[in-house]
Amino acid sequence: MFLECGKLSCACVALSTALLLGGPGMACAEQMIDSETGELHLDFQVGAGAYHSQRNYQQSGLRGKGSSTWQEGYVKLGLRGVRNLSMASQLYGGVTGLAKGTFGDGDPAGWTSGRERATALSEAYVGWRSGFLFPALGKDGLRFSVGRQRLMLGDGFLIAKDGLSMGREISGGVLDRGGAYYLAPENAFAQTAALRLGGDRGLAGELMWLKSNNPGQGKPELAVALLEGQSEEATLSLAYVDILDSDAELDTRDRKGVKTYSLRGHGNLGIRNLFVSAEYAHQRRHTGAERAWYGEIGWTFSDLPGKPSVNYRYSYFSDRFDPLFYGNVRGLGTWVQGELAGNYAGPFNSNAKVHHVNVRVSAGERLSFGLLAYRFSSLNKSLGRLDAHEIDLYAEWRAGSFYIMPVIGWYKPRYDDASGGSQIGTSSGNLWGQLLVTYTF
Repeated sequence: MFLECGKLSCACVALSTALLLGGPGMACAEQMIDSETGELHLDFQVGAGAYHSQRNYQQSGLRGKGSSTWQEGYVKLGLRGVRNLSMASQLYGGVTGLAKGTFGDGDPAGWTSGRERATALSEAYVGWRSGFLFPALGKDGLRFSVGRQRLMLGDGFLIAKDGLSMGREISGGVLDRGGAYYLAPENAFAQTAALRLGGDRGLAGELMWLKSNNPGQGKPELAVALLEGQSEEATLSLAYVDILDSDAELDTRDRKGVKTYSLRGHGNLGIRNLFVSAEYAHQRRHTGAERAWYGEIGWTFSDLPGKPSVNYRYSYFSDRFDPLFYGNVRGLGTWVQGELAGNYAGPFNSNAKVHHVNVRVSAGERLSFGLLAYRFSSLNKSLGRLDAHEIDLYAEWRAGSFYIMPVIGWYKPRYDDASGGSQIGTSSGNLWGQLLVTYTF
């Protein structure tokens, strides 16, 4: 299935040799090593999604009034290993190949057409962690990694990997990344270097250099600095993100030179069932200063059957705030706000204020249910009228190596596309649904 299977096999052999230094010969797709010297693991994952939306959305200019039914799928095959060194320090690395595609009508926003097929080298990285070599820093108090890898900042408010994956027809094909827009299995930054000093408690700092080859993001190059203090009760962090460069022909948002400063705090403040989180981001753009912020509070009823939790969050994004590489980190609805709104209808974490309620309950170790509710309001109506409500109901079922998530939702915009909204032809509600399945070993 992979066009690059020969290169992938060579990479598997090279990685196993480098990490295990002369371990017994193996067939990369059949064997695994787990010894005092190190470990070598084969990773395989296949994922698929089936979707239906009663309405379409005016984002790409490629959709008309009506409905969309489509499917997405991917296969990942990879190898990752660890070589144990002195004082519990470790050399580690991984390489992953990917095949993906979109089928059917394509999604209701026209990000994909249904004819996307692609293969790619998804990840290829190497790193080192210090173990107990520097006792004053704690275990793994010094970490360094380079290569094609997934990197995040906080809970994804600003940076949550590089998952945006447009299709072959939008903007004449120049933004094509192979589709599978919702599943987004290709989510590593193309080139990275990351250095972290400090452990899981106390003061820590991190420097990152990220280079994206994603045409939908304008292929930007970023410098990131993070300083955080961590305790059992809370974490407080300061972050700085500087877009050093971008592709002038692809960067329609004029991102080069945009600087973002953020202050974030989260934890339970020493109260077992409490969760609080907040972040404020100040952004300097060529057009002036922008800002975004949120506050969230949640409570888990740990003494009740199913340990239900309820969270409320308010978020605000100024008129032309650039949301960078935001995404879901803590779970569904983290920063892709609304399964339909956040993916297709908008707003996309800019020019909006959002009220969000998240309710979750477990029905055993392998099954849980959740409800996500949103109220979206546009700030500057001249930039779009995306006021709407959305409710999503979902279940998560882990059955052995399978992960199954059905979702059904109701989205009700206030305006249609003729009145400044995005839903084409009507402001009536949209009953939509999706089913996601992954298999991993």
